[in-house]
Parts: sequence; C-alpha cells; structure tokens
Amino acid sequence: MKLSKFVVSAVGEFSWRPPAWLQRAGSRRVRYGAAAAVAAAALALGGYLYYESLPKPLEVQIEVDAPGTSRIEQGELVVAPLHLDFAYPDDQGGTPPPLSAARLDLVGNVIGEGVELDPPMPGEWTFATENQLVFTPAEDWPADREYRIRLSADLFAPDIDLADSVVEFRTPPFVAE
Repeated sequence: MKLSKFVVSAVGEFSWRPPAWLQRAGSRRVRYGAAAAVAAAALALGGYLYYESLPKPLEVQIEVDAPGTSRIEQGELVVAPLHLDFAYPDDQGGTPPPLSAARLDLVGNVIGEGVELDPPMPGEWTFATENQLVFTPAEDWPADREYRIRLSADLFAPDIDLADSVVEFRTPPFVAE
C-alpha cells in the first residue's frame, strides 16, 4: 500500500482553495511574501539567540550575617552587630574579578543616608571594609523580629550591580536557660 493511500485512508482527503484576494495577488507575490516572512522570522530568531549568548553582567550578592544573642561581659551589655557582606556568586564559573563594592569615600565612615532599616532602630551604619557593611545598634535587638534593609545604589561604586537591593533577616527568638 502506498503511503499516500494510507494517509488518505487514515485521515481523509483535504481540499483547499485560496481566497479571492490571494488568487488576485498571484503565485509569484505569494511566494516572495512567504519567503520574506520566513527570512524575517529567521533573523528575529538569530537576533534573539545572539542576544542570549552575550555575557551577562556580574551581580553582587548580599549575604546577611544576622545578629546573635547579646551577651553580658563584666557587667556590661554587649550588643551583637549586624553584618552585610558583598560578594560575587560562586556559581558564575571561573575566578570573578576583584570586588570593591562600596564607594571608597564611604569606607570607615559613618553612613547617614542610603540605608533604611524597617522597622527603624537607632544605631550607626559603617562600611568596615569595601565589601562589608556593619550596623551597630544603640540598644539591644528585640527578640524574634523580622527586619528589612533597603540599600541605595548611591552607596556603591558606579560599576556595581546588586542582585537585590532589599534583604531581610530575623533576630533570634527569646530563650530562657
């Protein structure tokens, strides 16, 4: 049995007549139009694949080292600071370039603007190094509270792209021992 007879017996026969406007256009114009549409689709696909193959910019990740439980040493309350560490992700492959996330004029200085802690808490923000931002609170952290930190792009070098400018952490729960 021929393949065409098998297809006809399995699916049936189809017939199609082009609409009047397509008959008036002529077969030559239709072929050129179809070829142009296929070429445009191929160019669009090629452009998309080229764009996707371009190297993506490295984004700096923020790792939150949440404060631990405060301690009492020699009768004084020692409040644990909050540390934000900036680094390139490990999964980028290869050795990432050296990182200097903070603007150099801010390193070692108290930062007045550009960092928002929600809910607010009194204290000082300081870039301890060019890749570590430290918050030293003026009072003890409340137990088991969630905080959100928003960072402004003005704090960082112009070539630094943060993966996320908002980070969250939770203080340790209250435990009596």
